Amino acid sequence: MRWLVTLANRSIQLCAILSISAAAFIFALTLWQVSRMRDEILRVNDTFTSLSQVGFLNVYTNNLFFNAYTLAMMVLLCCFIGCIWALFIKKRTMKQNNNNINLIK
Repeated sequence: MRWLVTLANRSIQLCAILSISAAAFIFALTLWQVSRMRDEILRVNDTFTSLSQVGFLNVYTNNLFFNAYTLAMMVLLCCFIGCIWALFIKKRTMKQNNNNINLIK
């Protein structure tokens, strides 16, 4: 029975690592795309003279922030939070069970 608990903890830890890694990758990819889009806006639009005048969130970059990748990143972050919460609850439950067993003895 103990190996089953260890296996469950390992799978939750693996899920947490994979979800936070994928979310970080999507975040980095989105920032890279926004950076490229800002460079393109600066190159094409004559009204901007420096890159600091072009914000990250503007009319041109809305489609980079609000898309399926952002939704996937939010779902993965929720999965990560759920995994951390599950590990916390499991640890607390096991501690309570051990205390109850010690009280019975």
